[in-house]
Amino acid sequence: MSTSLIQGTLTGVSRDIAWSVLPAKPKSRLRLSSICAAANCPHKGKLWPSWFRILSPVQFEGRVYCDAQCFQPEVEERIRRLQASFVNAKPKPSRMPVGLLLLQRGLVTADQLREALRRQREAGKGKIGYWLRELGLVDEGNLTSALAQQFGCPTFPLERLASPLQLENLLPLTLLESICAVPAYAGSDTGALYLAFGDRVDRSALFAIEQMLGRQTIGCIAKESMVHELLEQYRRSTSRGEIHFESMREPVEMTRTIYNYARELKSQRIALINTRNYIWARLHREGSSRDLLFRMMR
Repeated sequence: MSTSLIQGTLTGVSRDIAWSVLPAKPKSRLRLSSICAAANCPHKGKLWPSWFRILSPVQFEGRVYCDAQCFQPEVEERIRRLQASFVNAKPKPSRMPVGLLLLQRGLVTADQLREALRRQREAGKGKIGYWLRELGLVDEGNLTSALAQQFGCPTFPLERLASPLQLENLLPLTLLESICAVPAYAGSDTGALYLAFGDRVDRSALFAIEQMLGRQTIGCIAKESMVHELLEQYRRSTSRGEIHFESMREPVEMTRTIYNYARELKSQRIALINTRNYIWARLHREGSSRDLLFRMMR
């Protein structure tokens, strides 16, 4: 067999293999070759490499990238914007203090409230509700009801739960501990999620969770002792799937960390959002997820 004939045969075999792993329609192939949203994707315009790389795309911020490396500049820019929101966050208008609400309800007197405030001031710590309970002036139920009025939300009887909700693929325990809250009720995979707080409703956390899970998240108030009890149960029984970083705050380093985990886990979709205390990244892969939490300082 002549050399030219052998080369022609090999070329035909290579062409047949290539077409067997690619979509049948030419238009589909063209879309796949330009699907990467990265402006500096090194494979743009190179049809053959793009076809192979697009077999494991990564979705971030509603756009698709041909692999984890291509979305790094977008992730870094997103982190810088999230960090700016920590710096520029303005304090929310103050609500009516719990002590005044209890006074208004006739559960404490003005003298009793002043005594609790004096002890709080001398100790230099503790919320007024704690000192009112230390003095035996209110019980936890009354305090929980006043907190619910303060934040304009319902109370939730966590003590009546048959068992805690499963945290796997729902919420990272590190985040729940930072906001003193636990999931109280979830109707279905896409239904509303009720999050019970022990001392204050964190609206920024509610918004972040709603955006991350794609489901309505409603805040409520529960007895603080029950919230702490459930958090302790989660610590003992839940496998800590999340990874948290307490001192990593440089966008370049954070981006590199997300990139490395994305490659290791072969992530298909990545979401990135901020809460009151953390920048939260969730890496999705075939029905499972991994959470990365980077603690921020205001």
